[in-house]
Amino acid sequence: MQEGALTGRRTPRLEDSLEEEAETVYYNVKASIRQIETWKDVKRGYMSLSWYICFVLIFVGILAMQMDIGRAYLVDYSLREVLVGQSDKLDGIRSINQLWDYIIGTDPVTDTGLVGKTFEENWYNGQAYDPNELGFVLEYNKIVGGVLLVQQRGVISNCTKESVYSILYPNCYDWAVDKSPFGPLGADGLPSYNYSSQWGGHGVFLKLSDGRDVNVGIVNDLKANLWIDKQTRALHVKFAVYNGNLELFTYMDLKFTFGQGGGLKRPHSLKIQSVPLELYTRPIDLFRLTLEMVFIAIVGFQFGTEVNELLECIAKGRPLEYFLDFWNILDILNIALFSVGIVWRVQYVSLVSANPLEVPTDEYKLLIEESAQLQGTQVSINSFNILICIFRLFKFYEFQDRLNILTRTFGHAWTDLYHFLIMFLVIFFGYSFLSHVIWGPHLYAYNTFGLAIQTQWEMILGNYDYQALKKIAPDFAAILFWSFIFFVAIVCLNVLLAILIEAFGTASEPEDQDIPPNSVGEQLTVAAYRLLSNGPGDPSEKDLTDEMLARVLRHFASDGIKIVTESDIAARLDYGMQGQLQRKLPILKVADSAMVEREKGIADSVNLEMNRKKQELLRRSTALLHENTRLKERIVQLEQLSKPTQDVLDGRKI
Repeated sequence: MQEGALTGRRTPRLEDSLEEEAETVYYNVKASIRQIETWKDVKRGYMSLSWYICFVLIFVGILAMQMDIGRAYLVDYSLREVLVGQSDKLDGIRSINQLWDYIIGTDPVTDTGLVGKTFEENWYNGQAYDPNELGFVLEYNKIVGGVLLVQQRGVISNCTKESVYSILYPNCYDWAVDKSPFGPLGADGLPSYNYSSQWGGHGVFLKLSDGRDVNVGIVNDLKANLWIDKQTRALHVKFAVYNGNLELFTYMDLKFTFGQGGGLKRPHSLKIQSVPLELYTRPIDLFRLTLEMVFIAIVGFQFGTEVNELLECIAKGRPLEYFLDFWNILDILNIALFSVGIVWRVQYVSLVSANPLEVPTDEYKLLIEESAQLQGTQVSINSFNILICIFRLFKFYEFQDRLNILTRTFGHAWTDLYHFLIMFLVIFFGYSFLSHVIWGPHLYAYNTFGLAIQTQWEMILGNYDYQALKKIAPDFAAILFWSFIFFVAIVCLNVLLAILIEAFGTASEPEDQDIPPNSVGEQLTVAAYRLLSNGPGDPSEKDLTDEMLARVLRHFASDGIKIVTESDIAARLDYGMQGQLQRKLPILKVADSAMVEREKGIADSVNLEMNRKKQELLRRSTALLHENTRLKERIVQLEQLSKPTQDVLDGRKI
């Protein structure tokens, strides 16, 4: 009964002990020290990263508002696919006859051509437009002035004068610009078609006010007068429209290039660029103007920062040190492109503001074309700069263990990577040149070495026309195709993948196994705790600073202790700091379960070894005690045996 009662009393205490053990929070000593010591750098890193992300968001926001992408697409699609027919009609134009059919049409009713559709005067049921509806393309886009046809002509030269075949082919048609007039003689006895430096070629302007029939007649006369001939190197069809619903002017330039081998070179070029000419009239425009001013100020601040860093390196006598840092070169390129984009934007605003467009008009307005070209250049600069911004973000990831994983992966793989790239580029460029030699004379996709490189790269990604290759070179097609797929698409890419996977595994491993990498979530949680607990503490308690806490943890580390509990830390603090410790615990790194189990296992192993040694010592001491007892008994026996002898000796003495 007594034993059962004893058991009943001990069981709850054992369960409580197990529950307390399960609820105990262990803190990683080394990781906590690092977390405290690097907090200022981490905070600075997050502030820099947040600042740059906000800056990039302002940049892309301004760019999106300047381009008005959503509304520009509506006009672009209508002109590109409905009017011009890029997907279904344009690519089929390969000869001069097909070009005239495309421009004029083949039937005055069913197929009026590009000119007829541009100067449309009737509804789909044949009903004539009202006077206020004339001049609209696809119902909503009003033509500005009219349509300009411009051709660039090449000079005629005796290109075979040193050849034995000069009699067979005496004249050559060069790409050098020919500005001389040509065509049938007019009433003044001069050629009809003259070069215009303003238009950049021999141009014919089709006025909107003349109507469709007159303009179609003018184009028919051009065809009859052989306006396009052997000297024609390129033909541009240009016009601009205004969409009042979207408040956008849209410039279109359709270019046909004539190859010296005969026919037209494909693909034909089609440029469409929408531009606003009323820049700061809406509330959203004023908001954009504010962002533009802020953006310019930030770019100026970044420029000043880089100049200051360069001057510091010069003052130290190491000016090259600045330029040997890859991130500094990227910063310079990024800021330079920002500056160039700003200059182009200022030119665009100045051009539009200084030259207000007067409408309606019967002239071709170069203002819209020049504005579109300026904005197109600005878009190209800023688009490339967005890529630089993406790569520049990796500079701001360096403070964070997990965000920096990609940079460290390439750092570990660099030696293997550039040796692999040497091998890969030799193979890839070799196949590209071989394909250029075999298929270049026959296929557009291979007719230049640059296009051959592009086509072979697309082949790696699975985009290829094997049947077209096979028709031209049946034997080589199979050999080159399958060997290229095997060596490049399978072997080389898998080797590249293996290099990166191995480097990623190495980069993922922490330098110290006792200090696991921090995640963004963990660091932001610590930042939130620090912010919320930043208020004044209990005046009666001593202040516990980060440095004091780190000093205590370093004492544990010097003793070889890797995990501690709150009570362990409190035991080494001065009296009155225990309350402050509660506020500091969230900034410490909690040890993961694997580390806790490992350290407990080590502790258990040490305890087992100590117990074993205790048992061994106990056994040996017991044996010594037994030996001591035996010796004592032997001494007693010897004393008893020697007593009669001593008595005899004593009797003799008496």
